Amino acid sequence: MKTKIRYFLDALQSSFWFLPLVIIFAAMGMAFLLLFVDGQWSYMPTSGLIWFILSGGAESARTVLSTIASAMLGMATTVFSITLVVLTLASSQFGPRLLRNFMYDRLNQVVLGTFIATFVFCLIVLKAVHSESDYLFVPNLSILFAELLTIGNVILLIIFIHHTSVSIQADKVISDISQQLVKAVRKELPNNDQKMVFSEQKNFEQAKETYLYRKTVRNEKNGYLQAIDYDSLVDFAEDHGLMLEMHYRPGDFLIAGVTLALINGHKPVTENESDAVIDSLIIGKIRSPAQDVEFAIHQLVEIAARALSPGVNDPYTALTCIDQLTVPLSYMAQIHFPQGYLYDSKEVVRVSTKRLSFDGAMDAAYNLIRQYGTGSPTILIRLMERFYTMYLLTEDKSHKQTILRHAKMVHQAGKDSITEANDLHDLQERFGRFE
Repeated sequence: MKTKIRYFLDALQSSFWFLPLVIIFAAMGMAFLLLFVDGQWSYMPTSGLIWFILSGGAESARTVLSTIASAMLGMATTVFSITLVVLTLASSQFGPRLLRNFMYDRLNQVVLGTFIATFVFCLIVLKAVHSESDYLFVPNLSILFAELLTIGNVILLIIFIHHTSVSIQADKVISDISQQLVKAVRKELPNNDQKMVFSEQKNFEQAKETYLYRKTVRNEKNGYLQAIDYDSLVDFAEDHGLMLEMHYRPGDFLIAGVTLALINGHKPVTENESDAVIDSLIIGKIRSPAQDVEFAIHQLVEIAARALSPGVNDPYTALTCIDQLTVPLSYMAQIHFPQGYLYDSKEVVRVSTKRLSFDGAMDAAYNLIRQYGTGSPTILIRLMERFYTMYLLTEDKSHKQTILRHAKMVHQAGKDSITEANDLHDLQERFGRFE
């Protein structure tokens, strides 16, 4: 349940409508609250700057509120147009899968929501202004708040323009994705929670033989496996005395009819138990970074691949991607990737899962870049340098072998494609450092 709640909250945060709606409803609540205060307490200063601003009666109040409402609606339209232009440029330059990063931007959501909220606030207050002979009501406190909101929105517009001009720069986009990738890797590392300990289980097959009954769980719809509620699976398996084998991990594309999991039990497994396993999975039309570390890796790789395409031919962006990929991959090179076995509170293995390996991460990060960069000495040399950096940082022999395997592939690609002797010598000199 926790995983589904986190996934739902993440989906709300990545949407472009949720936060603006929250701000609009908050502005509506503030409007009714201030109008209530104005009705209970007639606020009208007798001197000073605030008196000068608020003087003029009901007609002046209507003029001010109408002007602010019109201006805010125009500014909201401008912000929306700028946002669409940015999304279009980002889609063409960095790839459509990166649109989520721009939609996730809090400042864009706050600016759009604040402008529309100010417009709604002014409409509500404007309706409350009365100038009849038998009833005069000018909500001065509400009008003062609207004017302060307008000043804040003008400042926010300047910040938004600056932020937008910075956010579409390639180096900034690549750096942000790299930071998200590092956070995702740290999040998916083993923790000390008793229910969620990932460790090696040498006797897993032996433990499996103690269960007499088995039942396969088949997928019912097509789509990407976005998240798995591991807590629910462990609790469910412990309560029913089962052991589960999961055949897919978040990020995999599922076809209807494939085997999702295998349930091992001491008694015949019921359909309800199979449905419980399916209910712990979140399957959607697109990939989600919630538990999918490779998602952010593929984003950086996509930028590098586009930069190396003949139509773009931007090697400096590709070099930046290679540098930023080195940060999370170097961290992954220094950790141990245990087998994916989850234990219950009694230290009994309950769930076997597929986990991301260092081999898989290296393949996802560098295979496509090497293939697109073949024939470019600059790209191949930079790859070799970054491989050597990771090679020095890790002490795990299997990780060293993985890094060395990629270094050999880059070296072979260089020998096959580089025609300039000096460039090939530079590549071989860096490859020689591994020996």
